[in-house]
Amino acid sequence: MAERATRIWSRTASAGLEMGSFGAWQYLAFTRSRPGWEAEDNEDALFAGQLGALGIFAVADGVGGHPGGAHAAAQTLEVLRRLQPQPAPIPLALDLARGIVDLNARLVRRGKGSTTFTCVVLGTQEAASVHVGDSALAIFSGRGRLKHRSVAHSPAGYAIEAGRLDERDLLEADDHHVVSNVLGTRPMSVEMTSLIRLRPRDTLVLGSDGLFDNLTSTKMAKLVCRGDLGRGGARLLAALEEVMNSAQGKADDHSFILLRRLPKPAKRSASPAPSAA
Repeated sequence: MAERATRIWSRTASAGLEMGSFGAWQYLAFTRSRPGWEAEDNEDALFAGQLGALGIFAVADGVGGHPGGAHAAAQTLEVLRRLQPQPAPIPLALDLARGIVDLNARLVRRGKGSTTFTCVVLGTQEAASVHVGDSALAIFSGRGRLKHRSVAHSPAGYAIEAGRLDERDLLEADDHHVVSNVLGTRPMSVEMTSLIRLRPRDTLVLGSDGLFDNLTSTKMAKLVCRGDLGRGGARLLAALEEVMNSAQGKADDHSFILLRRLPKPAKRSASPAPSAA
C-alpha cells in the first residue's frame, strides 16, 4: 500500500512558522487571519502531504468574509485527501483537476461558498501545478531567479502577465481586489501546468493573495532564497506583516508554504584498511 501522510491547517491560525518534511521535500508553513481578526475567522486553508513517492502541497483562500468561504476552502483539502496514488506528478495533477471540477459542481448546487485554490504536486526533480483564482505558486532558482509564477485569474493578474501593469503597482490598481475565476461559481476553469523541471536549490512559494498582493516576486526572492528555509520564512513573514500593517499594504488573511528539496545525506568515507605490522 502506498504511503500516505498529511498535515492540514483549516479554519484556524498556525501556532507560528511550522516546519516539517514529506518525502524528498522540506516545508515551512504559516497561516494567520487578517490583522484585528480572531484566529477562528481565518478563511485560508493549507495542505501538506505525501502520497507514495509524491509530495502534495496546497493553499486555498475562502472568498466572501463569511463561513461559506471557509467551508469551500476546507472542501478542496478533502479532494486532496481522497486522491489515489499515481507514479508521477502529471497523472496525479490530472486526477486532482477532475476532482476540483466535481467539487465545483457540488458547491454550486448546494450554494456552499467559494474559494481560490493552488496546489503543487512534486516528484524528486519535477513539479506540476493546478490552480483556480489568485492564490499563486512562484518558483525561484537558488540564486533568486524567477523560474515560474502562476498567472492570477484576475484583471490585475492578466495585466501583469501582459506587461501592462508592474507588480510594484498592484495595490494601486482600481481592480486589484477583483477575482475573475473561483471555485463555487459557474463557469469555473482549472489551469494546470506542464511538467516543471526543478533543481536541488530551487525554492517554491505557495501563497494566498494576502502574500502575493503585498510582496513582489523580486522582494520574495531576496527574502527566501538565502540561507536555510527557516530563516527565509522568518524574513518573509516579518516583511509581509510590516507591509500589511502599513498604509500602503492590503490587510488580509495571509498564508504560505515554502518548499525546498531535502539535502542528500553526506556519504561516509570508507575507513582506510589497517596497515600490516
